[in-house]
Amino acid sequence: MEFGLFEKIMKELSGARRKPVVHLHGFGEPLLDTLLPERIKLAKACGIKHTYIVTNGSLLFAETSRKIIAAGLDSMKISFYGTDVESYHATMRGLDFNVTLQNIKDFLRIRKELKKKTPKLILQYLPQETNGARIDEFQTLWRSLPDKNGGDCLNISTLDNFGGGKSYNIVGEKIVSVCFYPWTALSVLCDGRAVTCCVDYNGVQGVGDLNCQSIEEIWNGPVLSGIRKNFGKLDYSGFPTCLSCDWVRRR
Repeated sequence: MEFGLFEKIMKELSGARRKPVVHLHGFGEPLLDTLLPERIKLAKACGIKHTYIVTNGSLLFAETSRKIIAAGLDSMKISFYGTDVESYHATMRGLDFNVTLQNIKDFLRIRKELKKKTPKLILQYLPQETNGARIDEFQTLWRSLPDKNGGDCLNISTLDNFGGGKSYNIVGEKIVSVCFYPWTALSVLCDGRAVTCCVDYNGVQGVGDLNCQSIEEIWNGPVLSGIRKNFGKLDYSGFPTCLSCDWVRRR
């Protein structure tokens, strides 16, 4: 995202009565963004109480760790979907088990050296066919490394269909759930377009554009208001991503 647009958004949030958690990522890799430390600093300067990223950790080199720690990042989830070289490489294709493992160890060491408690670390494992669903091995691998007393934790996740982008789960025939997203969050793509949900990564279901609108205008505007009204009645017609989502069509 162009930094001027990001600054506009953060300044708008600075005036909010209740400051939101700001996720500085979409479905891309946030550590590819060379301006990430500056974005974190700006968000914190604008009064954002919690900044957060999800990363695969492959680019979490020592210099990057120092920068995001110094910038004030509050928490970081690392997706580490393997317990050894074979299972990791089968799942995290194109990445290197040993490089990422060392990156995480270095991050924990640097954070300790700097006498910082943040960012809190969430190490996530996603049991699936490619990695053998070895939950016990994952827990053993990381048992002694994170600072659990300081707030670090391990997280065992589950597969989802990413709004129809994947077909991991069988989607039920009936719509059974009210999606809470339009009442709780706003996703903004890198070009400034706001969309219904974080899994609408292709921008199919637009609700506004922060290049020419404010957050307040979008949040309280007729588009999102109409979506909330329809979703509350389990009416997702006209929203193909939602209609393919295994959250609203859970079996």
